[in-house]
Amino acid sequence: MRQARGERLALFAECVLAGLLTLIAAVPLVTLLPALGAGCDHIAAHLDGRSTALSAYPRRLLMSFRRGGLGLGALLVPVLGVLTLDLLAVRRGLPGAAPVAVICAAATITLLVVVLRAAAVWRPGGPSWPVLLRDAAVRARADPAGSLLLVGGLGMLIVCTWQLPPLVIPALGCLLMGGVAVERRIS
Repeated sequence: MRQARGERLALFAECVLAGLLTLIAAVPLVTLLPALGAGCDHIAAHLDGRSTALSAYPRRLLMSFRRGGLGLGALLVPVLGVLTLDLLAVRRGLPGAAPVAVICAAATITLLVVVLRAAAVWRPGGPSWPVLLRDAAVRARADPAGSLLLVGGLGMLIVCTWQLPPLVIPALGCLLMGGVAVERRIS
């Protein structure tokens, strides 16, 4: 039983480390997509017995940039920005605000779920980000239960960060682990 506890603690420690490294790498925002991919691969490496040394994360991040992550990450920021601005404008009481709010919220959540699913299966030397995102959109639609699990994880991240901002680090790591777990349960 002690070994199982030690393994769970080691996994949680890797989640916290992956959350911290991902948060630092995603600060410029345009690097969000590659940072999520590198973070998920860090957790998958722990589960698969590959190296999770601190020096391995920057290599994963660079590989993620090279596979088209930076360009798509730069595109992701304005799309999320427009959706956020739409949600803020709706709060001002514009006519037709309720349907627009629902559509914008659904689009934002859907986009984030697809991005998380793509990041969860990203591996160095694997398919490029455009292919991963397209396949993730198909999986998100084909596996609604997994997508709802990720929506719950996103909600947990938001609530934990809102209640106590330093919890963003372990909550982000747990979200990355959840993404990897959702993808592994269907394969």
